[in-house]
Amino acid sequence: MSRRWIIISIATLAFSYAGMAEFPENRGQCLTSWIQDATADLDWTAIRLQNQQVKARRALIDEADVEVGDTMTFWSWNLSVMPPTWIRVPATCRAVGDSCYIFVADNQWNVHMNQANVDTVLEHFEHHTLNFPNQGIVQLDVENFGTIPDELDHDRHVYIFYSALGSFGGSVFDGYFSAFNEMTEAQAQSQGAHSNEVEMFYMTCYPLAPAEPARLSVLAHELEHMIHWNMDVNEETWVDEGCAEFAMWLYGLPDPISGFPSNPDDNLLVWGQQWTDYIQCYLFFMYLHDQYGGADMIRTVVEEPQNGQFGVELALHNMGYADVNFDDVFVDWTIANFMDDTTYAGGRYGYFNVELPVFSGTYHSSFPVSTTTANVNSWAADYVIFRDAYNLQTTFDGADNTTFALPFVDYDTEIDTVIYGELSSGNAGSFAFPAFGIDYDHVVMVVSRISSSGSPNYQYSATADVSGVGHGLSVSAPESFELTSVYPNPFNSTATVSFDMPQSGNVELAVFDVLGREVYHTEHFAPSAGSYRILVAAGNWSSGIYWVRLGYSGAEVSTKIVYLK
Repeated sequence: MSRRWIIISIATLAFSYAGMAEFPENRGQCLTSWIQDATADLDWTAIRLQNQQVKARRALIDEADVEVGDTMTFWSWNLSVMPPTWIRVPATCRAVGDSCYIFVADNQWNVHMNQANVDTVLEHFEHHTLNFPNQGIVQLDVENFGTIPDELDHDRHVYIFYSALGSFGGSVFDGYFSAFNEMTEAQAQSQGAHSNEVEMFYMTCYPLAPAEPARLSVLAHELEHMIHWNMDVNEETWVDEGCAEFAMWLYGLPDPISGFPSNPDDNLLVWGQQWTDYIQCYLFFMYLHDQYGGADMIRTVVEEPQNGQFGVELALHNMGYADVNFDDVFVDWTIANFMDDTTYAGGRYGYFNVELPVFSGTYHSSFPVSTTTANVNSWAADYVIFRDAYNLQTTFDGADNTTFALPFVDYDTEIDTVIYGELSSGNAGSFAFPAFGIDYDHVVMVVSRISSSGSPNYQYSATADVSGVGHGLSVSAPESFELTSVYPNPFNSTATVSFDMPQSGNVELAVFDVLGREVYHTEHFAPSAGSYRILVAAGNWSSGIYWVRLGYSGAEVSTKIVYLK
């Protein structure tokens, strides 16, 4: 990528993202993606080869080459303007640890950052985290993601540079890792940038407080970016950010799960620098962690040279999940986001280490549902929920030039069944749920789009019998009193008795055992002609044959049922 195009790329990202991202209070943007997007297509093989030649000419540093009180001037971004400009910032070393140097901009010392703040940062980076009292951030990230780079300076220490990153257009910034520091200043200048030629990430000390818990967790996030760059220099942003969010969970203070649950129609594979992007990537990698091998799965993704969804799939295979593909994991993840139930199917549709809020969807409780047109982004999901009726039937018709997956979840207080709807080659299908309103009271249609191309459009419709006593929808009024069905039969808890009424009237339902003893009795009023349903709940019955008898206006009809405990 030429210098001109890198400058244009950063400018485009800056104007697109800054001032439009809505983040929770006390949480800023990570700007690593801006630089990663701008540098991912550089010839890093050639750059790193040149780095080796430069490094070979420099002295090996066995001990800390920097002492407290040393001063340096660093290249940094001025983020009060967009696109950001390069500035030189004088700073002083305020702490030296086994793995880091902590520098603070001179104009911020004892203004927005003091020695107590520095000591807190050093303690958490080097010695302990909220989840692991005996492991600092550096040990935790190295163990779970890989090695820290040492491209040029022969020094195993990471420079953590605090300055007032400021804000722009209402957006504030937590920090960032700059891959430009992993090349020589001459190389960086050829790309319209600058390099400090050391392993460094930048952190804010204003307007966000540098030593509060959220900012300490961001240290783990930014260090993961540095390690991920070292392991895979051109990884796709959504993967890198998902792993960095996972690092915050390891630290013990992950980002709050908000934004994405109310906007699940967000493309997982396209990074937009919005809060929803951070949270959906975090949840996807937490799902990978919980379902496919824990922290080893995440490190395998980081180490995998292939990128994006293909890298995730190869990591799954390398972990021993040879028959699992990315599409299947994605669809199961979209189900888990809505259901989050680890008691069903071995926990396949839930999380073991996070608690989810309720995900948004479109609810239907009035029927019929006329043909409804909607759309869903690539690698995203919509949730359509049907409830409060009986005997649901749905149709679906998606655009022909893309690929949809259409799982259904039948549930009441718990998941009862997950069914993967079979669609035609044209993404169409019809589906019936005769036990809807009987064995389960909700059906969720999960519209997952597993393609990066084609149209996002789809249509659906639904019919059902209304709830209550089960007054059905009839084209014309029944001509006679008739018991039409008992479902299911045999049954083991409840059965639904369906019948037709030629006009309004009282209906009496009784159930008798083989000895003629009445074991169940109820009465209902049918307000008009139509089809009706009555739910029969077995009590302390013995398994065996029973008879259902319906009576109306002197007429009686009956049928045999079988109850199995």
